[in-house]
Order: sequence, then C-alpha cells, then structure tokens
Amino acid sequence: MSTVISRLKLFKTTPPNGLAVFCGLVNDDNDQGRKKMKKAIVVVEPIYPIKHDLYHCDSKFHVEPLLDQLEEHTRGDSYGFIILTGTGTLYATIQGDTPKVLHSFSEELPKKHNKGGQSQSRFARNRQIAIKHYLSQIGEKATKNFIDEGTNLPAVKGIFIAGAANLKDEFFNGNYLDERIKKIILKVITVCYGGEIGLREAIEQVAHILQNMKHLQEKKIVCEFMDHVCNNENLAVFGVNHVVQALEAGVVKTLVVNENIDAVRATFTDCDGGLATHFMSRSEFNKRLQGGYNLVEQTQVLEWIVEQYQKKVYTNVELSIVSDKTSEGRQLLMGFGGMGAILRYKMSFEDECFYQSDSEEDDLSDFI
Repeated sequence: MSTVISRLKLFKTTPPNGLAVFCGLVNDDNDQGRKKMKKAIVVVEPIYPIKHDLYHCDSKFHVEPLLDQLEEHTRGDSYGFIILTGTGTLYATIQGDTPKVLHSFSEELPKKHNKGGQSQSRFARNRQIAIKHYLSQIGEKATKNFIDEGTNLPAVKGIFIAGAANLKDEFFNGNYLDERIKKIILKVITVCYGGEIGLREAIEQVAHILQNMKHLQEKKIVCEFMDHVCNNENLAVFGVNHVVQALEAGVVKTLVVNENIDAVRATFTDCDGGLATHFMSRSEFNKRLQGGYNLVEQTQVLEWIVEQYQKKVYTNVELSIVSDKTSEGRQLLMGFGGMGAILRYKMSFEDECFYQSDSEEDDLSDFI
C-alpha cells in the first residue's frame, strides 16, 4: 500500500477518466530461469471514465474492466438514440457498451380533454399546433447533435428512435427529420419511459441488432483484406514483421488485428551488448528464453499496437480489432498470423520472413 501511495503522490490531480493501479510481486523474467520475485507497479489512465470503484487483493491482477473498455474503443462505430415522449426528448449515443447523453430538454404539451363546449375544436387545434412545433424542435436538435459541422455528414453509424404512444411514429413519418439523418434511421421502437430510463430500455431492446452489426462490420473488413490478398496486387500484407515494416514506412491504410493474437514484441541483449527488438510468436519467444537469451523487456503485440495508436505514432491508419467469433476472424488468426494490413500503395520488404503461428499445419489455401 505504501508503494501505491508513493506513486499516487506524483499526480497533482486525478485524471478525468480516473486511474487503475496494479501493484504486487511478479516473476522476474530476467533472472535466467531462477525463481525470483520482484515488486511491480503499473498505473493506467483508462480510455473512458471508470464506472465503479474496485479494490481487490488476489493472486492475479483483475484487468477485465480495462479490457472491456479497450473492446468498446476498438469497436469504433457509435449509434444514436432519440428518446421522445410528451414531456421531453433526450439525445444520446452508444459506443460499445457505454452510453453518453448528448442533450435533453423538457416540454409541456396541452393535454387532451373533452371539455370546452364550442371551444373544444379550438383546444384540439392548439394541441396539434403545439405538437408540430415540438416535433420540429426535436428534428432541429437532432441535426445539431448528430450531424458533424465539419463534414456535414452524420457523426453516427445509425440512429434509433424510441418513444411511447403514437408521437414517435408521427415524428418519423412526418417531414421533421433532416434527410441525412432519415437515411440512417435503423428502427423505431416503443418504450414505456422517457429520459435516461427510456434510453436504457431502448438499448436493451436493440442490443442484438448492435451485436449483429459489429459482426457484419468485422466480416466486411476481413473480407476486404482477403480480396486484396487474392487479387495478388501487392496491396495487402500479413504477419507481424511485414505489417510493422509497412507501418514504419507510413503506407498502411487499414490495420486488422485479431484480439486473440499470441505474438510478442521482445527486446534482447545481443552479443555486442546492444539491444535488439524482435516480433515473434509466443512459442518462439519461449524457445529464446530457454536458449539463454537475455531478455530486457517484452510486450504483447496487441498492447503495443493499441499504445502506438493512442499516441498517434502512426497517423491516418484505421485500426480494426476483430474477434474470433466469426469465420472470417478465425481465418485471420489461423491463416494469416492474426494480423494483416491493406496498403495505400505497393512497397518492398527487407526480408521474406512472415510471422508464423504456433500451428505449423495452417494451410493458407484453405482460407483464400
């Protein structure tokens, strides 16, 4: 605990997204095979605000909340929600599993009633005028919240409209929405409540749609990569070594990585006492350790890529991390070493050594 407190004193203020602190005794990989432990402390600022406090003492580090945030971040696409009722409207987005309220406002519409005598029809007309004005406001604010001012294009992949009674249908079917927004309306759904409670209800109803869209997006990206490989136009590379060379050369347009890639970026001391960094499979890494190589540091390749991406080391690169829950995702992992890139233009490589997966029986022809 004293180590954690000492490290926290280095922070003048708590970062906006909070902090995740991991401290404990870990195996010393540099100790030439002898059993030895060393104290380690790692402080991480999460991608998104931490939703809850967690203090846990265990034999392992619990990084599940950070992994969930990483998965959310790499999903990329966000979706919009318009939750409208007779008392107000809420605008929100969701990326991964994290909803974000953009704006909300209240409204008091005239109520229906049968009283009024000769004035009853006038009251009804006033109510309709108020409803039309209210729906026009909803449409105008939807444009402000979901259209990017810089590009004049939608800032979300799709939008769900949710509400009670017939108000939502009148809004969708009427001439209240900007055409750019109307083109990306995915579904109109019924919820019992408005506000944030209605938002949670709407998210639960469309959860399966969002999940299917994620899988479809993964398939689209991997299939595009495979098409470039099959066309033999030298605009696609795979394997960690070649992909890293392409990244360093600045020719990568799209980088596709399987979330379960088991590759390592390791730095060893060479014969002259200098440092040499290599990318390799986990089995090759273990062989080098058993062979007496002096390890200086190691990082999982996926962690290294995300870190470089967040630091904007490689600009203008679209990063897509895919799962192995689709056949295309599994093909990327088994047949292409778990990593591939679509290039902007052709380039030559320093070597012809592709990263090989741990399985020597993978036949690339099975996946092309």
